[in-house]
Amino acid sequence: MKFDLTSIDEIIKESKNVSYNFSDDTLKAVNLEYSKSLMDESYYKILTATARLYPDAQFLELGTNTGASAVAYLYGKPNVPIYTYDVIKDSRWFIHDGLSDKCIFKQESATDCKYDLKKIDIIFLDMNHDAVMEDKAMLNLHNQGLLKGCLVILDDIHINSDMDNWWNNLALGQIEKVDITRAGHASGTGILIFE
Repeated sequence: MKFDLTSIDEIIKESKNVSYNFSDDTLKAVNLEYSKSLMDESYYKILTATARLYPDAQFLELGTNTGASAVAYLYGKPNVPIYTYDVIKDSRWFIHDGLSDKCIFKQESATDCKYDLKKIDIIFLDMNHDAVMEDKAMLNLHNQGLLKGCLVILDDIHINSDMDNWWNNLALGQIEKVDITRAGHASGTGILIFE
């Protein structure tokens, strides 16, 4: 799979066409009161649009939390299971039994785990927001050779000065680094593309 600046433009354009139907099988078993407010966030629509445009892409999420981002991606109807990693399983977990075959949760640290995936096409990173964990997770992926040809979506890149500095200084061989905060999360959304 090859990504470029056109890919980013297509994702942003498609995200404007995303609306959520909470009677859909993907969403109907989640905590609706909590998720409806979350799903209004633009960056969830970025994830749904990405899955719609690249349904055969291998997706990896780092920082599962409640699973809302995974559900947003699954709403885009990908053709392959997605993988999501976090050190804890949040009590507000969104991934209901009907989605368990489509979403594989791994309770491991993204900073030092050995991924059992041979190829990853799209990574969504939404972790501690301290820039330390994010940096370690990206270096871990880089050291395992898993960033090649990858599109990486980063959330909360401007949430605090540490994240802002990390984003501004991030250099792991990416060929494109685009701040899409205007179309994503108010606290900052960025996309990296690797050769």
